[in-house]
Amino acid sequence: PDVLSWASFPLPDWARWVGLAMALASLPLLWWVHESLGSNFWGLLHVREEHTLVTYGPYRRVRHPMYSVFYLYMVGLLLLTANWLIGGLMLAGLTAVVITRVQREEAAMLEKFGDSYREYMRHTGRFLPPIGA
Repeated sequence: PDVLSWASFPLPDWARWVGLAMALASLPLLWWVHESLGSNFWGLLHVREEHTLVTYGPYRRVRHPMYSVFYLYMVGLLLLTANWLIGGLMLAGLTAVVITRVQREEAAMLEKFGDSYREYMRHTGRFLPPIGA
């Protein structure tokens, strides 16, 4: 809309199409992450007694694939909209959440699963699969 035009930036059409592809590709990936987590998914930062350590699906190589998928979606949205306010603000918000939560999430997992989680950390990447994996 015209009211947001001040935050627009020029992008070639192909880049906007890439953004659309990224955003659409994130949807089945998000489903895969949620399906793999099953009943372990919880919006609040809290490891419940019945939690299990999920190491299959996207969690086989990545400890925080949901954040990775969210980044794929947000970068896609930024490219698609070519607008710093729409895409950039959401990307900044996600980055703030990741910065404030990931270390606390991993500390909670270490407390709950101990050496099993330490071993899991050794062969997985935080947001992307480790190189050579």
